[in-house]
Amino acid sequence: MNVFKTHASIIEDYSSYIHSFISIADPEISRVVDRALTSGTLWPEPLLQFNPSIEMFGGLDELIKSKTLHGAIGEIFKGYKLYRHQVEAIRLGTTGKDFIVTSGTGSGKSLTYIGSIFHHLLSNPAAKGVTAVVVYPMNALINSQFEEFTRYKKNYEDATGNEFPIIFGQYTGQEGEDARAKMRENPPHILLTNYMMLELLLTRVRERNTNLEQCALLAIEYEDLDENIAEDKFWAVSPLFGVLDHADRKELVTTILDFFRLEFAIHSENFLTQSRIQESERQFRESLKQPWTLDSNEKLHEPYYIRYQKLSKTAKLYTKSMGPASSLGKFIKDYVKRHTIDIDLKKDGYWELILQTMEMLEQADYLKE
Repeated sequence: MNVFKTHASIIEDYSSYIHSFISIADPEISRVVDRALTSGTLWPEPLLQFNPSIEMFGGLDELIKSKTLHGAIGEIFKGYKLYRHQVEAIRLGTTGKDFIVTSGTGSGKSLTYIGSIFHHLLSNPAAKGVTAVVVYPMNALINSQFEEFTRYKKNYEDATGNEFPIIFGQYTGQEGEDARAKMRENPPHILLTNYMMLELLLTRVRERNTNLEQCALLAIEYEDLDENIAEDKFWAVSPLFGVLDHADRKELVTTILDFFRLEFAIHSENFLTQSRIQESERQFRESLKQPWTLDSNEKLHEPYYIRYQKLSKTAKLYTKSMGPASSLGKFIKDYVKRHTIDIDLKKDGYWELILQTMEMLEQADYLKE
């Protein structure tokens, strides 16, 4: 292809198109417009730039051999060659570190985060709910990316004969409410969406599914949990956690942390004081309109603090007990019974276990007194 001839042909066609619907009766105005069109006012000179060569790295074998990437990635991206900047980004992503890629069109930016997400999901086959939310500015990009994901799925299934273990889906205004409802009931691992739909998912507080976590579209993870769970000596002093294997220990710790996070206060010096709550309430009423704002009789409540001792009636704190009759207490007693763990949870035994658990979670930097 001769790029200059192609450019001239396009300009000629475009010029003919523009002239076809211009009909000016005034001769002077017509001459001015003709001169402007002839001089190329509407079509500037072509821009010529050098396209820098991007340094290649090679195939996926080295990354798979070093366990930087899961072995199944080789089947998903079969035949792919990687650039060095892709490898540098993937090495960060697969170790849980943030990265930003700035490179030209067609340089494989998408592959860096997709590869990192796939590695995480393949390495954690029991993962449920949405693990990754990929946000695009336009639905056209979502549709294009969905086709890419479909191609990856086909690559894997053709190569292995097995079903693709990663579920993906797009959540936009194109699908209709029925399709989106099905996705909320059976959420994918990877959610492709745009910023407007994501905002609605996060803020639509009066619908049946109030936010990503409540409708199982988001799974909350705790920082360094796997590393902390693997510290057997740390947990050995607990008659409950010390007898569990890593998988059961992680599940139990996550359940207890979820309970604390959802039922009690998040530590903050700026946003959980009564004056700050009142200021936030005022801002909501002034800035938001129905149906997003608070109802006339609705208030932001001060969060509950965890209590294991009775407070005096004059104490001005919102508290919830975590005693044997609380939901946490009932859960722990049921857990111990179902797993036939030999722990005395009567009277002081329960409180000793709870206080020890609180202290250990605080030492692990998950709770703050």
